[in-house]
Amino acid sequence: MQALHGADGAGVPAIAKTLNVTLKPLGSKEVQAKSDADLKKDTTAGTGKMKPVKLTDAEASDVVAFLRTLK
Repeated sequence: MQALHGADGAGVPAIAKTLNVTLKPLGSKEVQAKSDADLKKDTTAGTGKMKPVKLTDAEASDVVAFLRTLK
């Protein structure tokens, strides 16, 4: 996640350009409005061009907890 979205979750412009995507800031209202279950699903199943990430349920919960700190 950090490689694509950066340490602050804002998104790395060079990677977005290379992948021809818009990386939503993880602290944005749009992302933060998602339920924990939706954030877990987006992470573990992938969304758009984002590939799935293989995580245990506990690891996925930790990712969601971290995402919540970015608001």
